[in-house]
Formats: sequence, C-alpha cells, structure tokens
Amino acid sequence: MSKNVYNVLWTGGLDSSYTMMLFSKEDIIVQPYHIKSGRRSESLELRAIQSVLKDILEKKDTRAEIRPLIVLDQSDIPENKEITEAYRRLNEKNGIGIQYEWLGRFSASQGDQGFYYSSIRSRSSFSRAQKCIEDNGDIMEYETEDGIFTQRVDPEKSNRELNLVFGGLRFPKSYTLIKAQEVEEMKKLGFSKSIEKTWFCHQPILGKPCGFCHPCQEVIDNGLTWRMSKQALARFKSEKKGTPYILIRLSGFLTAPFERPSGGPEQNEVS
Repeated sequence: MSKNVYNVLWTGGLDSSYTMMLFSKEDIIVQPYHIKSGRRSESLELRAIQSVLKDILEKKDTRAEIRPLIVLDQSDIPENKEITEAYRRLNEKNGIGIQYEWLGRFSASQGDQGFYYSSIRSRSSFSRAQKCIEDNGDIMEYETEDGIFTQRVDPEKSNRELNLVFGGLRFPKSYTLIKAQEVEEMKKLGFSKSIEKTWFCHQPILGKPCGFCHPCQEVIDNGLTWRMSKQALARFKSEKKGTPYILIRLSGFLTAPFERPSGGPEQNEVS
C-alpha cells in the first residue's frame, strides 16, 4: 500500500519546523517546499531548514520519508487572475498580507491535495488572516486517513473569495497553539536543541534578528524574548515609540557586532 504525501511549506521558522517534527513521527511521505520572495532573510531561512532537517533525520523515532526540499521562486507560481481578484476583495475588507495572494495561487497549483501552512495565530488575539476567515467563513477540522489532525476552510460555510484564496491551505496542529506552547511541545518531541536553530526575522542586521520587523515583534509579543539580544529588544521599543525606520536600522548596524541572544528556552521563563 502506497503512503500518502503531505506537502508542507517550510520557512525555517518555529511553526513550520514544529509541523515537520510532528509529521516526522508518522508513517507518511513529507514533501517540504520553500518559496523565495526576495526577503533579506532567505539564506538564513534555508540554513535553518538544513540544520533542523539534520536533527529530524538523526532521530531514531523518525518514521516519515522526507523528500528533498523543493525551493521555488515566487515568480515560478502560475498566475491565476481569479484568485488574485479574490485576494484583492478580501484585502480591501480585512487587510491581509500579500503572501496570501501567492499562497492561494500556489495551493491551487497543487490540485485537491493542497499543502500545510503552519500557524497564523497570535498570542492573545486573532491575526488579520484569522479575522478574515471568521468574517468570510469558518474552519472545519478533521483527521486524515493517517490520523493527522488537520484544519481547513469549510467550503460549505465560506464565501467564494475565501474558498479561492484559503481553500487549498491545510492547517496543522500548530494552528491551535501559541508559540510558547509550541516550544513546550517541541521539547516533548525531543527537539529542545533544535528550537534555537529556527529562524524568524525578515530584516536581519549582520545575521542577527532586527527586533522591529513583524516576525520579530510577534516573537516578542508571544513572550519569547530570550530569542532576542538586548539591542534588538531596544530597537523593538524604539519602533513602538515611532522612531523612523532608517534610524532604527542604522543603530542596528552599529551595535549588531556586539549582540548576543538574551538567553535560551531552558534559562528563561516562557510566558
């Protein structure tokens, strides 16, 4: 009997790495994808993926067959005017990120199988994407024939635009968790040392987290301040005070050579 293939978008971040760790314990085939879109962080993301993948493959209880990473450029994704127009309408109403336009086109190119896109949940309130789903439809949950917990947009309870843009996305267990909970789950799976190998910052300064891009702010807002240097935390506060971007980034280049993470998951309380 042939095994089922599960497509996973792997960014190198905490959420998608946790999904890869979960799936590695199952008797399935996992096909990871990484989509490049011109971010400054892409080389660091790919390095994180290779590092975490090495940890996964070295685990004795890894059961999944993990296929080689497929790296695509955003420009490689087929155009789909219908999805692009549906995204425009959702964005006008809910202000969702531009990534959902090309994620929608990419998921459509995968056919009915779709792909797993890890958590879009924030710490204490819904992200704009979650609010968009709430306003335009609903989420249904089910188990695959391999017993894997999965959520997706409910096609019967969602409008046409939501089905077009989000219909091909599958949300794994991480969708139900906040990042602090993910950290604890990763430890239980035996990946404590892999946590700090993941990457999240989109605007790195000399290879270190900036503290002011959206993913950095999400990490801090989720209580994972041990992932940031003191200087990055200071830049986070400056951004909140309205300091111009160019001044914050310039200060980063001046201080980055001396920065060190403020701690680790074992030394700092995760709230």
